Amino acid sequence: MSSQQEYLQQKIATSIYSIVKNEKWASVKLKIKIIKQYLEAEAEAESIDQSGKTKSLRGYAESIELAKTLRSLMTKTNYQSDAWYTLTFELTSDGNFNFNYDYDHLPSFETIPSPDKWRAEFLEHPRPDLEIHLKEWLDGSIDYSDEKEEGYKTLIKRLADLQNK
Repeated sequence: MSSQQEYLQQKIATSIYSIVKNEKWASVKLKIKIIKQYLEAEAEAESIDQSGKTKSLRGYAESIELAKTLRSLMTKTNYQSDAWYTLTFELTSDGNFNFNYDYDHLPSFETIPSPDKWRAEFLEHPRPDLEIHLKEWLDGSIDYSDEKEEGYKTLIKRLADLQNK
């Protein structure tokens, strides 16, 4: 791991900590699903009483920007064109944190990015083994303008199923 990668990871942890430092929490989880021109993110804090109650967090835009920079850096320093698609970060109240990166599964977005956004991603980070799962989306067989279309729903389910394998 490069010193720049370590620095960015530390900055993400610090940024998330600054949001919850005055709260009673046991852990915070941040999940970012990303391709070149599109991302979805969610962050939750788990209650300290271990009741399992979670609270959505707001104000983590800085962490998202840092994660975008981290993705770009890791792609360049890993000497490969593969980029991770999903970042899962967890911070515990004792100050420990962990990053997990998924390079092997397309992200299961709530809203599928437009074909041009996927094309931009695959142009910069070619993944023929994964592009095949979006073939109908990229060639226009599934209409982007109609999210109620059965093909669109099938595509979302396919990506979710692939994520869970």
